Amino acid sequence: MLRVIFLAAIAFFLLYLYAYATWYAIQVLKCLNTPGCVAFAYPAKSPDTPLSFLPLVGGLVSALVISVLAITPPKDSPDTTIVSSVQNMSRAEAEGVVDWAKVVTQVLTYVYLLGWFVCGVASVYYVYMKGNTIPLPEFTAAAKSWMGLAIASAYAFFGLRPSA
Repeated sequence: MLRVIFLAAIAFFLLYLYAYATWYAIQVLKCLNTPGCVAFAYPAKSPDTPLSFLPLVGGLVSALVISVLAITPPKDSPDTTIVSSVQNMSRAEAEGVVDWAKVVTQVLTYVYLLGWFVCGVASVYYVYMKGNTIPLPEFTAAAKSWMGLAIASAYAFFGLRPSA
């Protein structure tokens, strides 16, 4: 059970970093396209801003989403796959924990998927649909990769296979 909690903590920390970096990129993009804005002045290739880790963290979060959706059986919910790993604990360890873990796992799974989806849609919206005159290369790369990974996750979840 401790292993599951540790892995969930890492996953949610990555989601937090992804959400924060997405928010930061949106603020920088808005500022770049607003005359006279200096609050979020574009840091020229600075390695210590959230823009520097946005594509990496976005890819890690998307990979986690895709892997869970890929192993989810057709017509099943993504949380059932995670709950089954909790149910595989020893009887003594699972006693009284499984029912509680099912509810918590179900809620956290959907919160995670929703967070990933909202961040991705926000990035696509602000990069491609807001009509920005000054682009933000890091944010554009993250939005492009999210679109591709969202398609891959849909293929994985619905069990679609390209025809040969």
